[in-house]
Amino acid sequence: MSQIIINDPVTLREAIDFADRNGCIDQLGRDLLKLLRTLTVGMSRDNDRKAHVNKDFAPMSMSFAIWDGAIARENLVFNGGWIYAGPGAPGDGSAPSFTVNLNYVMGGEMPLHSWTIHT
Repeated sequence: MSQIIINDPVTLREAIDFADRNGCIDQLGRDLLKLLRTLTVGMSRDNDRKAHVNKDFAPMSMSFAIWDGAIARENLVFNGGWIYAGPGAPGDGSAPSFTVNLNYVMGGEMPLHSWTIHT
């Protein structure tokens, strides 16, 4: 049976509370649905695909890995992060998240608050 396993629900709750305090709960909800869509790629009732969601080093962010069957290197389908960008984490490759938002670095506006999938 396919499963999504959230290994660190505290980090997820912190992101929810952060979004609520900063008026971006709707954005968090839209971006969380994108994460769930990504995590369920290839899942069915008849296979043993598992998605594990963990704490990431970047603030308000989480990492994930998707496995076909047992957790073993040869069963890794793909992995990545659900990364926050906004005040304090601009997406220009700098600390604390060390990730790049291509729209921002190509001259677009810095995102006010957003979470994007990085693989």
